[in-house]
Amino acid sequence: MKEVSMIGVLPPMKGLSYYCYALTQAVTKYADIDFVAFRKLYPSIFYPAGYEDNSFKMKPNPRLKIRRVITYYNPISWIKAGFSRNKILHVQWWSSPTAPIIMTILLAARLAGKKTVLTVHNAEPHEQSWLIRQANKIILKIPNKLIVHSQSNKSRLASFYKINAAKIEVVPHMLFEMYDITTREKALRELKIPKSSKVVLYFGLIREYKGIDVLIKSFHELKKKEPKAILVIAGKLWIDWKPYQKLIDSLGLADSVKLMLEYVPKDKVKYLFGASDLVVLPYRQFEAQSGVGSVALSYEKPMIVTNVGGLPELVMDRNAVVEPGNEKQLAGAMIRAFTQGNILKKWRQDSKKLKKSFSLEEVGKRTVEVYTKLDKL
Repeated sequence: MKEVSMIGVLPPMKGLSYYCYALTQAVTKYADIDFVAFRKLYPSIFYPAGYEDNSFKMKPNPRLKIRRVITYYNPISWIKAGFSRNKILHVQWWSSPTAPIIMTILLAARLAGKKTVLTVHNAEPHEQSWLIRQANKIILKIPNKLIVHSQSNKSRLASFYKINAAKIEVVPHMLFEMYDITTREKALRELKIPKSSKVVLYFGLIREYKGIDVLIKSFHELKKKEPKAILVIAGKLWIDWKPYQKLIDSLGLADSVKLMLEYVPKDKVKYLFGASDLVVLPYRQFEAQSGVGSVALSYEKPMIVTNVGGLPELVMDRNAVVEPGNEKQLAGAMIRAFTQGNILKKWRQDSKKLKKSFSLEEVGKRTVEVYTKLDKL
């Protein structure tokens, strides 16, 4: 049985904590984990509504020890994390503002003679700057191994940062199966959506690169062919919503677009996916794999995705992949899904099949295989 130290966030903290928790459940089938977690990730001023989701309860796990010690304001806590007790240190990196913390932890770990793994959740930052790119180049050189979630992420990371591809391992983004399930009838009732509706769901952080304006315009075309269509947009705002609301109003969609512009706690996610007929990921740019897509797969939902990053790997039918920013293609794909034959049924079956390759068991096994490769370095 291997012993591994891991750096990241855990519930009740929001953000990547669901992923980190699921990963611990997968890996502890093969290894004991000493999880050194963030206690304070960012200043509270950036999260006026709080950055904890207390609806999430973790199950006890005898192979998982948790120490919540890292704070953004205490560099000593960063160094101590790097000197954690086990010979293997696995660090999760998902946010550019944490670059100084991650760099310090990795350098401390290498100084202590540890073998290090860094999971890179964004092969390129969503909002790039020269400073961020330079920081990334330094950080990515430090670990012994890098983990990304798709082959396209590996290729992009290797070419963009001139990294030896042999250093990069591909481990799929696991399914998020910690969410509850409910009936469609109950979900529609909870969301106050008519039973006869055809529901398109956008779920996740609302940021400019996510292409929500493209989705709104495409949905307007779908509405002409499917009058019962309803678009649900649910997620925390990271942008000014006024231009999007103006677009919705100008297209006469105010009564057909349901907005939940706030963080969605764990116990409410089941209603969104329980009610949805189709999940759309209309991202303009993306160089990672999608946690939202993993949630959709866990619910066995049909998806339409754009041809960016690892998103095409979330579907089996190339007709469910459209070019980013192409309103006509996205509208056409949604129209076909709701008006032609058994397309939605087929896509649902595809999601059910793909679900197996993103299972916790598969992710846990492949992650530990990366740890085993460290022994040979």
